[in-house]
Amino acid sequence: MPKQHYDIAPSITKGGPLGIPTLLSPNVLASTGVDQEIGGKMSLIAIEAAIRISDPAKRDAAVAAAGPIQKATRDDEPGCLVYCFAADPCEDDLIQVYELWEDEDTLNAHFDHANYHNMREMLGGFGLKSAVSRKHLISKSAPVYGSDMKASAKFE
Repeated sequence: MPKQHYDIAPSITKGGPLGIPTLLSPNVLASTGVDQEIGGKMSLIAIEAAIRISDPAKRDAAVAAAGPIQKATRDDEPGCLVYCFAADPCEDDLIQVYELWEDEDTLNAHFDHANYHNMREMLGGFGLKSAVSRKHLISKSAPVYGSDMKASAKFE
């Protein structure tokens, strides 16, 4: 059985609450059990990063070259739920990174995996101006939209 990821295309096609496209397949959250309080047990780790390419004209080529490594990471590494390197639409030298991992063990395994080292080497070849990344431990998850279709920041 193929590994399940966040499936973007079907959600965009169907649209989310109020007709706004969603980026996450609801089946993935249900299958990972993250739509609930964790209760002291670590659940998910998100990584966000901002990578700046020295020559903005090379940014899109860097994102394209990252595609096969992103796919390999998603397909081959257990615990990888999201692995996305994307061109920022407002800043021509910026690549935005979003990753979602099941737990510390799977993230640690990623740091030892060839995909991680290949991505670093490939991006470095395009000339990095800067790279800043942070990891976030997620202890709760909930839908943004309630049954009334109103957005809420609350975790109830």
